[in-house]
Amino acid sequence: MPLPKVIFLGCDRGLANRCAQELEGLGELVRVDAITGLLQALANPNAAVVIVDAEESSAPLMQYLRTFLPEVIATGRHVLVLSSSFDRREEALALEAGAWAMLMKPLDPQLLRVHFRRALAARGPVLSGLEAIAKFDPWRVSAQRRLEQCVAEGSGFGVLVSIVTALREVNERKGAQYGDLLLQRFVQRAQSELGPQAIAGRRHGATFVFFVPGENFESVHARARGVAKVSAPRLDYEEESPISVAGLVWRENPRGADLEQLVESAITAARALGEEQLGTLALRVQPRHQERSDR
Repeated sequence: MPLPKVIFLGCDRGLANRCAQELEGLGELVRVDAITGLLQALANPNAAVVIVDAEESSAPLMQYLRTFLPEVIATGRHVLVLSSSFDRREEALALEAGAWAMLMKPLDPQLLRVHFRRALAARGPVLSGLEAIAKFDPWRVSAQRRLEQCVAEGSGFGVLVSIVTALREVNERKGAQYGDLLLQRFVQRAQSELGPQAIAGRRHGATFVFFVPGENFESVHARARGVAKVSAPRLDYEEESPISVAGLVWRENPRGADLEQLVESAITAARALGEEQLGTLALRVQPRHQERSDR
């Protein structure tokens, strides 16, 4: 059985080498100095623990803790954050984001090994790709059940379809594993925009569908625009860019709604947008049959 891989995110080669020496026999350490490299390394299912050098990583600590650390943890890995000093705000944010441990520099070798062993023993199953995302048939069952609740409550709902048009470019340049990670991160960010009441599923390929129940039009519309503008690092550079287009069908009166028809209508609206319109939401409102586009 291969040793678990340890990913070191940071530019300090000396510190990375010292960590590798201390963890010799416990795991194989791979150093990356950019978030793009981190995502590629995480495509390996043997990657078990991520060590972040807070001072030397290419992304500022606060940005990393807010954005990337929760997404890494969602895949079943644990994160050890290294710093020469932690203020209370950073420490609280790291704990809230799910950091396994915060270790002071210069490192105590024994403490590093202890925390690494604990993180390795406690990690959950690694979620490769989109295993945690419902496929379309189970999504349809859950969404139909929630639609019937909307009918009983007399509340409206939205059906949102997002197409990650950047996937083809990513797969061609970086391979399917990296593309899979991009889609997983997209869904995580989309769900955070829509909130816990939304039901997420995968229609096929890079097309995702969300059922957003029981809110007013203004709220659903604002959240859907946020999903359309979800961005992620693109290929070999750190700059974040929009990666999807989206179509939203808002149904004011849920009674008599045909879920399949609404999904197809949202897909048609999203596909009408070109790749040069990334970050754009096409909106259709029923039963007024009014359509407009927001950029």
